[in-house]
Formats: sequence, C-alpha cells, structure tokens
Amino acid sequence: MADRAYVFDGSAAWTPGHALAVLEAKDSAGMLDATLGAIQASSTPVPREWLVDRLTAMWTMFMASRRDASPGSVTIWLAEYVRLLDDLPWDVVAIAIDGAIRAARHGFLPSVGEIRAISDPLVEERRCLLERLAAVADHAAAGANN
Repeated sequence: MADRAYVFDGSAAWTPGHALAVLEAKDSAGMLDATLGAIQASSTPVPREWLVDRLTAMWTMFMASRRDASPGSVTIWLAEYVRLLDDLPWDVVAIAIDGAIRAARHGFLPSVGEIRAISDPLVEERRCLLERLAAVADHAAAGANN
C-alpha cells in the first residue's frame, strides 16, 4: 500500500490498480476484504474502562512518592486526559502512553501533548492505509463487475 519508489512515466506514485496488481502477483488479493475489515475494527476508539485504568495506574506510578493531591484534582486530571485521548484506537493509545513514559525526561506525568505527538502520526498512517485499502477493494469490485 506504499507509494512506488521509482515512477518515471509521470503516473501517480500510488494507484489502486497498481496496488491490486501487486496483491494479485503475491497471491494476496483474496485477503483484501478480511484485512480491510480487521484494520477497520482495530480503528475503533479505546474502551473507556481500559483507558481509565491505564491512566489511573500511570498517575499512581508517578505520584506514589509525591505529596498527595486532592481527590478533586485527580478527578479533573483523569477526566481531561480521558476526554482528550478517548478517540484513539486501543493499540495506538497503549503504544503512545508507553512511549511517552519511556521518553519522559522531566520525571512528571507525560502530557496529553506528549502522548498525542506519538499517537497522531500512527492514527494518520492507519487512516491512509484504510483509505488505500478501501480504494483497492472498490477497484477490485469494479473490475469484477466488468
């Protein structure tokens, strides 16, 4: 589903027809619909309960040795993080939270911005992949109807 590296005839770097031809050459075209469905299913937002549990664990990990925060502060922090991250797919938000914690050099909770800096490019890559797979599936269906 990637762009072709070498295009010298002025055609587009990626087309559904070429992508389908590559899949057919690799005897993988039959997996197109299943792959598209699996990636669509994996793009649904993270389960809220999992996100709350993960963020609560993150809070506990970072705040265990610090002065206790008021319950109101914790509630507001958790509600805002959930609100700002709950649109992300489960696997992406898990990778992004872990990556932000690993990269944190300041010793504090990673910010939503630090988490989104990791997750947003992954979400965009998945969106592009889904768009291209859908175009190839449409192209294949149109070809089958002719």
